[in-house]
Amino acid sequence: MLRIPVEEDDFDSWLKSERSLFYPYVSDLPGPEAWDDFACSFIKKEMKDAGTDVLIFSELQGESKILIKRINFLLKSIGIKNAEIITNKKEADTEHFYKDDLGYFLSCSQTTSNKNKYKEVNLYVRDYEVSEKLADYVIQKFSLTTVIHDLYSS
Repeated sequence: MLRIPVEEDDFDSWLKSERSLFYPYVSDLPGPEAWDDFACSFIKKEMKDAGTDVLIFSELQGESKILIKRINFLLKSIGIKNAEIITNKKEADTEHFYKDDLGYFLSCSQTTSNKNKYKEVNLYVRDYEVSEKLADYVIQKFSLTTVIHDLYSS
């Protein structure tokens, strides 16, 4: 959702930096050019549905309160509120990071008193191959309809 503020060669070190969402990488209040309007529009649309839970996965590595607070602040600056923020705490590869955390969230939501809380899972993931693997995982493990929204295929 936030455009990557570094060159491709610097991406991995940027992901691991505690300061990745602060100046000089991201301004204190990033303007419209810092955001991917296309991706943000999908999140805003989903958040309007009262029956929808929105999980935002950030590949930024770490789980400090400062990082979560900064992500929430940045999202609120563009009108996105009350989303569950999940960061890559274990520094796992992208596919396993999504799979582990989404699997945990879905497992917790399917308690004995609330067996079928979700009827459908919608995935908005930049990497289509990861989306397919994640969809297969959700379908097989949780028997939920899973829809892949292809944001960036060429």
